[in-house]
Amino acid sequence: MCFPDWNEEPNMRMNIAVVDAGANLTSFARMDGLPIIGGNGEVIGAIRVSGSTVENDHAVAEAGVRALA
Repeated sequence: MCFPDWNEEPNMRMNIAVVDAGANLTSFARMDGLPIIGGNGEVIGAIRVSGSTVENDHAVAEAGVRALA
């Protein structure tokens, strides 16, 4: 198994899910995502993507924000 070098990428954001043997979610921690801003400038939600490279995840999240704007 390969793990990132935290000294080289200290600002890496991740979502971490822990499941039991039956695949039931037992714990979940998330990093903040890209905010979704409403018409009056208020934050109305956020979107976070993971599963590819950081660059690809960010591009998909930005596309989601644009689609909801």
